[in-house]
Amino acid sequence: MKCKKIQEQKENNLQLENKKKVQKLKEKGITLIALVVTIIILLILAGVTLNMALSGDGLFSRARNAADKYKKAQEDEENIINEISKLRRISTSQELLKFAEEVNNGKNFEGWTVTLMNDIDLSEVCGEGKGSWIPIGKNENNYFKGNFDGNNKTISNLWIKIDGTSAGEIYEYYGLFGAMMNSEVSNLTITGKIETGVKENSFLNDAGLCGVIRNSLIRKCGE
Repeated sequence: MKCKKIQEQKENNLQLENKKKVQKLKEKGITLIALVVTIIILLILAGVTLNMALSGDGLFSRARNAADKYKKAQEDEENIINEISKLRRISTSQELLKFAEEVNNGKNFEGWTVTLMNDIDLSEVCGEGKGSWIPIGKNENNYFKGNFDGNNKTISNLWIKIDGTSAGEIYEYYGLFGAMMNSEVSNLTITGKIETGVKENSFLNDAGLCGVIRNSLIRKCGE
């Protein structure tokens, strides 16, 4: 009888121990499932976030558009201020090129003061493989009529090539400036090279600073 009770006690203890093991396995299983579910949720959220960020109408795109609009607003404000004050500051070769294009498109800058803020290397915009510098005021239809203050700076690597076939047909005057009238250029040094070809019966003026100067003043400039 006693042995039977001992045996039953052992079986009860074994069952209890097995139940505890099963319970621990269940808990581990639940924890693992919870972990997997959490990871899946995070991946889903991450996927949605990346999609929102990288899509055409996503966060990055919106931020870039906002930055572009802000930059455009700043440029518009600066242009308005410049138009009122009639002042232009040039700091880079690209800005000088843009200035030349404006003059050659009909804006003569009469009454304006244009100031060079830095030394400028024109090899960034003209030269072998990039093409010839197009003069500021390329002919008598596009005179520069403002004041250009070189601010004791140097424009280097001016490169103009007249191949003998375009001379007298495209640009009549060659130099950093092509044609200026009622202007003043001061405190400027220019270095570079002009290569000229000869075309029969062509008419062209070329110089480092300006091809033709009418009723204008040049002060403290060197080539």
